Amino acid sequence: MLKSFALLLFFLIMTCSLMAKNIKINAEYIKTHYPDVYKEIFERGKLSAKKSDEEKKTKITYESDINNNNTSKANLKKHNAKQIPPNYEWWEHSSLSDKYVYSDKFLTHFDVSYSYTNIDGNTEGFSSRGKGNAYLRWGRWTNHITAIISRRKISQAGGNNTNIDYKLAEDFLRYDLNKFLYFEGGIAWEKDSPNAVDNRYTLLGGIGAYLVDNHKFNLNVLVGGGWQKEEYDPMINYYFDFSSRDSFIYYFYEILNWFMSENLVLREGFRAIRTDKKYQYFGVDSSDNLYLKKKDNKELYKFHMALEYLFNKYFSIIFSENINYDSLPWPEVKKRDEMRSISIKFRY
Repeated sequence: MLKSFALLLFFLIMTCSLMAKNIKINAEYIKTHYPDVYKEIFERGKLSAKKSDEEKKTKITYESDINNNNTSKANLKKHNAKQIPPNYEWWEHSSLSDKYVYSDKFLTHFDVSYSYTNIDGNTEGFSSRGKGNAYLRWGRWTNHITAIISRRKISQAGGNNTNIDYKLAEDFLRYDLNKFLYFEGGIAWEKDSPNAVDNRYTLLGGIGAYLVDNHKFNLNVLVGGGWQKEEYDPMINYYFDFSSRDSFIYYFYEILNWFMSENLVLREGFRAIRTDKKYQYFGVDSSDNLYLKKKDNKELYKFHMALEYLFNKYFSIIFSENINYDSLPWPEVKKRDEMRSISIKFRY
C-alpha cells in the first residue's frame, strides 16, 4: 500500500515538473527515463486486465453451469427413457414414475386376443372368446377400454343345453395424482346369459396405489365404490316375481405383473364386489318348490392367473385360469365357475 502511494506521488511530481518544462509525456518517455516506474505501472495494468478477464470468464462459466444444470434436469427423464426395456408396459405404470418419461406425447396401445376355453361349473364344455383392449395416455390421464364377446352352445348344470352368451364393454379413466396414488373411475356393461343376466350396469370410482412399480414387477390396488344394476331374463320374473335389482356396491381390485424374463410374464388379478343391499337367496325343497333361504349381501369374486410367453413385441401365447364366485346364485346353480384358456394375442 505504501509502495503504491509513493509511486503515485512520485509520478505526480514528475508529471508536474515535465509539464513545466513543456516536455510531452507518454509511455515511451516513461519507459526510457524511468524503467522501474514503467514496469510497476504497466505490469499492474496487465494484472488488472487479466483479473477482469478471469472474472468475466468465471461469470460466463457460472451462467453456463446454471443453464447446463437446468438442461440436465430437463433431459434426465429422456436419458432414463433409453434404459426402458422394449416390452415395457407403460399403461400398467404411473405416468410420473422415475422409470417413465412424463411428457405431453399422446401414447396408444392396442391388443386383441382369441381364446379357446374349457368351462367347468354352471356350464360345461368349450367356448371361444374374443377380447380387445385399447390404452390411451395423455400426460397424467390414462384411458382403458375393453370389449369381450363369447358365444358357444354347451351343457348347463342340470343336463340342459344352452347358448352361452357373454359380452362385456367397459371404459375406465385413470388420473395419476403423484407417482404412488391415482384416481380411477369408469362404467361397465355385461350380458351374462348363464347367470340369467340380460344387462348388468356398473359405475365405479376409487383411489388406487402403485405399491410396487418397476420394470420387472408391478403391483396395483384400488379401493372404491359405486352402483350396480342387474336386469334379468324374463324367466326370473316368472319364478321370483322381480325383473331387476340394484344396489350401492363396495369394490376392490388388485393386479400383479411379473416379468420373469424378457419373454415370460406371470399375470395375476383379483376383483371383489359386495352389495350394500341385502338380496333374497332362494332354495328348492324336495318337492321342487322355491323357498326363501335368507337375505344377505351379494358378493362377487373374480380371480385370474395367466402365464404369457412373448414371441416378439407383436405376438404372444397365454395359458390362463379364471375362477368366478357368486355368494348368492340362483337355485340349483353352483357358486363357482372355472375356466381354463389358451389364447393367442396380437398387440401394437
